[in-house]
Amino acid sequence: MKNNIKLMSLALLVGMNVSTSFAGELVFICHKGMNYGKNEVRLAFKGQLDEPHMVDNSTLKSKLLEFVGVDAEHYRKSWNRSFFRRALNQPQTRHSDAEVIDFVASHGEGIGYVSVAPSNNPDVEVCGK
Repeated sequence: MKNNIKLMSLALLVGMNVSTSFAGELVFICHKGMNYGKNEVRLAFKGQLDEPHMVDNSTLKSKLLEFVGVDAEHYRKSWNRSFFRRALNQPQTRHSDAEVIDFVASHGEGIGYVSVAPSNNPDVEVCGK
């Protein structure tokens, strides 16, 4: 009986650690066939690549800023510079994973980020690995 309780406690602790280590992570998604790596995704969200159509996810924006390595003010300023220097528009903002997935699926060079990898959209794949 004691061994069963110990095993159950251990399983619960391991399960809690696994769930918290994956909770809230960003999953970058691209339109199928883009094959962007982690560095390209970072450069795209810094406004340093011309091609992709980025979309921000308002519920995960702080995680993106952490990934990119800037604060909100610097992020806004870098996009303003990109607009005036290269006519790049700041990423549009969506307010849910589903809206981001729809945006990426409908734009041939779409890139976004969600909390869980999409499994039911053939036009979207995980990128930035």
